[in-house]
Amino acid sequence: MEHPAAISERSRHYGIREGAFQAIMVGGGENYLSAFALLLHASAFQIGLLSALPQLVGTWAQLFSVKVLNRFHHRKALILVGAAGQAVVWLPLLALPLVFREHAPWLLIACAVAYVAMGHFAIPAWNSLITDLVDPDQRGAYFGHRARLMTVTSFFALCGAGLVLHAAEAWEKPWAGFVIIFLLAAAARGVSTSYLARIDESTESVTREAEFRLLAFLRRERGSNFRPVPHAQAVGPAGGPLRQQTRAEGDGTAGAISPDAVRHQHGVLLSDRSQLRRRRDLGGTVAGPAELRVRRRPS
Repeated sequence: MEHPAAISERSRHYGIREGAFQAIMVGGGENYLSAFALLLHASAFQIGLLSALPQLVGTWAQLFSVKVLNRFHHRKALILVGAAGQAVVWLPLLALPLVFREHAPWLLIACAVAYVAMGHFAIPAWNSLITDLVDPDQRGAYFGHRARLMTVTSFFALCGAGLVLHAAEAWEKPWAGFVIIFLLAAAARGVSTSYLARIDESTESVTREAEFRLLAFLRRERGSNFRPVPHAQAVGPAGGPLRQQTRAEGDGTAGAISPDAVRHQHGVLLSDRSQLRRRRDLGGTVAGPAELRVRRRPS
């Protein structure tokens, strides 16, 4: 009987190879979905929807996958469902928009939603399984090596697919280029799925963790120092897309709003909690809730 350590080592190698072929699919196929939408004469709204809607549905697919994983402990089965489903979705994603041209952009969006949802469905089970297979002291090196390989492979796949599309356009058959790169993407995901099927999870036991419930978490963390953290993370990115005119006459140029301008935009200045803590440590009088309240900045 083969030693469990050898089985785990072989499974880790399969995980590396799986990542390389998955990167081929992403670089040579997924990155060109927007270009395919342009070929199908998609509007700006439809292209925006193609970029945003699949990611939204994919997030919900991950949440659903976690629920399933808590009740169905065969992680590899869930991984294979997501990976194989993603490989299969490439076929209708390519064929349906080319056959039904009048509804092509909407069919592409629907297939892209299914494609991303299947991929995200496999992520929680995959992360759980591969983390158990890798020794905690080696995880940084392992995942770093896997990420580097995937990045390089995805880049070359991206360049190769671009050359195929350029050649197809030169022959005045751009649709043929997309047929080639999308079929290759489906084949790459098929090979990736075959490596996933070879991973052995019998040597690793599944431990059920406590389910995360948002309302219970919020009730438990009420009044703790952790509460400002998600608030800051939620508000921080919101200031990124904001822009303001730099000249009163409006010459068409725009500059990024400074942090002070963002605070002024929201009309608030938050007190420095670290200074209050320092005053308390030095024996000073710490102000009550009035000093910690949100103060209006004069306009």
